[in-house]
Amino acid sequence: MPAVATETPNIFHQLTRAVAGDRLVLAGLVDNAGSLAVNLVVAGIIFAGTLWLSGKLSTLARGAIGRVGRNHAPDPTLQAFAGSLTRYVVVIIGMIAVLQQLGVQATSVIAVLGAASLAIGLALQGALSTWRRA
Repeated sequence: MPAVATETPNIFHQLTRAVAGDRLVLAGLVDNAGSLAVNLVVAGIIFAGTLWLSGKLSTLARGAIGRVGRNHAPDPTLQAFAGSLTRYVVVIIGMIAVLQQLGVQATSVIAVLGAASLAIGLALQGALSTWRRA
């Protein structure tokens, strides 16, 4: 005898039952809303911390590039590039942490970022090899 598939009620069915006065469903919805609120607050804290940390590390990277060459003036383009790269890497890592906090599976996001990084690296390969020869 085949097993009968139990259908999980969707949110509209649960809301209808809660409005009708089903206390068990109403308690479940309130509990889920409370955990969602906590997750949103924690995700907001992670995001704010990420933005603050990205600014600090960007400034630190620019300063480190400026101190590398003591005999000559630092290249402002290299300083700006290092600062921007540091900022974007920290923000991307922070956004992945925020998505994981909200319950999104981050493996697909990481796979897309890896593929995009590979494509950018291959696209820049020719330009960087000609720059090195010059």
